[in-house]
Formats: sequence, structure tokens, C-alpha cells
Amino acid sequence: MPLLILLLLCQSAAALEITALDRSAGIVEFSEKIEISSVRFSTDAFGGAMALPISNSRDGREFANIRIMNKNLYDKMMTDSRKPHTENCLPPAVKVISARTLKPSARIANVEISFDGELAATFGVLKTHTKGGGVSYRMLTPDNFKFKSSALRKSVRELVIEAGIKAASEKNGQPERQIAAVH
Repeated sequence: MPLLILLLLCQSAAALEITALDRSAGIVEFSEKIEISSVRFSTDAFGGAMALPISNSRDGREFANIRIMNKNLYDKMMTDSRKPHTENCLPPAVKVISARTLKPSARIANVEISFDGELAATFGVLKTHTKGGGVSYRMLTPDNFKFKSSALRKSVRELVIEAGIKAASEKNGQPERQIAAVH
């Protein structure tokens, strides 16, 4: 019976659960499958605040590649509403929010993915040419975003690459062929 209770506590019911939170280190773990680092927490006379990490491009531009999609998740993070650890947490539901093509470069698209409709992250799709004349695609993960589940990483990678190829194909007017997906 206790195992059933733990399973129910961690099940994905369209809501990410915070399974670990270390304010001093700035690390938040969601449903034991995703970890965000470099989260800044602060408190003052008016309460508290939180800032998610910002990614920097090579030319110095800043991008918010990780975002909270609703107040429920923000409140859980601020009140430290953690669920107990268990090995049987269900993975979050993943969905493509948007896929945007980029100017001609090796990075052909940015794909924003939703995790249980509460957390969003923007992944890049990198296209490379192989020696034999083939093409391979790779998913670029945002800084400070880590998959703790290889199965979730694989399913997100497939979704991201598929959405990036589709977006690039629609922009160019010709279908892109997926030869290989690289980790």
C-alpha cells in the first residue's frame, strides 16, 4: 500500500512536481526527470522572488530559453512544495509549442517544448553534413537544463528534431530528409 501512495504522489497529472529543490545551489528538479540549475532565489521585506537562468549567445545577446508557463508552478517553487522521491515518477507530457526557423546556418530551427503545460524550454536543431554526403541532425539543449531520464531525453530529441526539420522544410518549400539523428 505505501508504494501505491508514493506512485500517486508523483504521477504526472498535467502538473510537474518538484522532487528536489536547493535554493542555495539554485537547483530545482521536476518529477525526477528534469533539472534546472542557476535559478536565483531572493527574499526581501516584501516576500521573495525567483529568476530563471538566461542563456548568452556568442555575440552577447541574452535569451530566456527556460520559462515558467503558469503561476501554479511558480508558487510551488517559491513555497518549496516538494514531493517525496520515488523511482516511479511518470515522465511529464511533452508538446511542441512552436518551431521557428533561423537564418541560414548550421542551427536550422529553435523548437519550444512544453512539459506538462507548466515549464517550457527552447531547444535548437543543428544540421550537419557527413563525409558521405549525408545529413545528420542534433538537438541542442538549453544551458542549465538537464535531463535526468534518458527515455525522456530521447522522446524530446525525436520531437524536437522532427519539428525543426518540418519548420525548415516549410520555409524552404522542399522536404528535408532526416538521415540520422545524433545524440
